[in-house]
Amino acid sequence: MVARLLVVGLIVLSATGCSSGKSGQGTSDAPATQPTTTAADEEPAVEPMSAGENGWVVAVKRIRPRIEKVLLTSSDLTRDRMRQLAKLMEGCKTRLEAAGPATDRFRSADTLLTRGCSQYAAAAKSYRRMIAVSSPEGGVLVGSPEVKIFNRALDHALAAQTNAGSLLSRGEEEADKIRIQIEADSAG
Repeated sequence: MVARLLVVGLIVLSATGCSSGKSGQGTSDAPATQPTTTAADEEPAVEPMSAGENGWVVAVKRIRPRIEKVLLTSSDLTRDRMRQLAKLMEGCKTRLEAAGPATDRFRSADTLLTRGCSQYAAAAKSYRRMIAVSSPEGGVLVGSPEVKIFNRALDHALAAQTNAGSLLSRGEEEADKIRIQIEADSAG
């Protein structure tokens, strides 16, 4: 038992850098060796993407293509078509909410996607204005006050659609960029 204590004592003395006092050297207040770092002292590695985060990215990347598929379908602009477009665009926010809340790591992508859905909602509102002033076939009487309302609403709807598509696309790209960065950081 005494031998063990003596060995432990020697190890402690050598680890703390105590000198024997020979050759005119005294003991130093500073340790002779650098402190070692342990895995607990190092910065923690980035956590890999959770299943929820992965599901969120997959879900939000389906929103824009679904809307664009309908938008690119050629059709006359009747009241029914305008209702279909308005309903589709109003559903953007619902589909984004159905994807679940974004984690803090994906907040920047979520912001772009939310802004895009807001633009689609604005376009839907314009389609609803167009419905209110048009005939069932979607037309307005030339020279009537409704023409100006209809045309202004159509211009607004098309501009908002364009902005929405751009914001959703940028949001998808941001989500992909974040996903790739997380995968790279958590792997190495």
